[in-house]
Amino acid sequence: MRIPLPLSYSLTLERKAKPGLARQPRNIRLELYRSAITALRRNREKLSVVIVGANDGRTNDPFYEAYGEHNAPDLRVFLVEPQPAMLALAKDAYANAEVCIGYNGLIGEKGEATLYCIREAYWAQMQPSYAAGWPIYRAATGVASANASEVLSWIQTCFPNFPDPEQAIEAIPTTSMPLKTVLKDLNFGDQVDILQVDAEGNDDRVLRASCSPTLRPAIVFYESKSLPPDRKADSEAFLSSLGYFQIDVGGDSICFCGDRFSEQFKELGLDRGRE
Repeated sequence: MRIPLPLSYSLTLERKAKPGLARQPRNIRLELYRSAITALRRNREKLSVVIVGANDGRTNDPFYEAYGEHNAPDLRVFLVEPQPAMLALAKDAYANAEVCIGYNGLIGEKGEATLYCIREAYWAQMQPSYAAGWPIYRAATGVASANASEVLSWIQTCFPNFPDPEQAIEAIPTTSMPLKTVLKDLNFGDQVDILQVDAEGNDDRVLRASCSPTLRPAIVFYESKSLPPDRKADSEAFLSSLGYFQIDVGGDSICFCGDRFSEQFKELGLDRGRE
């Protein structure tokens, strides 16, 4: 069930956000995420976090910005990233975590899969304005997707004059597995506090391959802006059926499991959004 962000809470988040940027949705989103993680952490000896679409683990990553940058030893982190070079960087970002396990593949139905990426030879040519200050690889590798159309659309939108964009895309064979299977196979365990998903237009499919009555993270964070309206509505309904409340802010959705986050929900004043 989607609920609005209470106005009083939104104003509180604005005061906490970076000066001059307070009213930007991205910063309100980040402060909400940070506050929720901090509230959850107070009732956990350790935090178990799964990040699907980890990329380098640092740049423009909501969890890392909200909490992971502290590289706290109380973290158990499971990183899902189908690009091997990026997975190595992501694991380095959490080198001081108590547990850091990486899975080089996709989350979805079990089977063979294909990942569509920007060829490395084109990374330097594909530096959109929003990526100012990022490592040269980050923007191009950040749009890798199981859907070739998502990658092609990004090139055409950001670089409308780029000649023959299809030549810049390569298909890489990989594997796909449900999250619970991967967690078991790699001995991470199925107790997950936070699930963060950034799957470039496949977030809904990842959610369905991850969450279930027996695997319900307290917090689920996913990029809802990349989904068509019908699939976004289906994702919301799916999560609602598992007991989640969803708040949309800054192009993302932050979802709270009703019985696993109930006390923190009240503590943060978010329950006022349900009135």
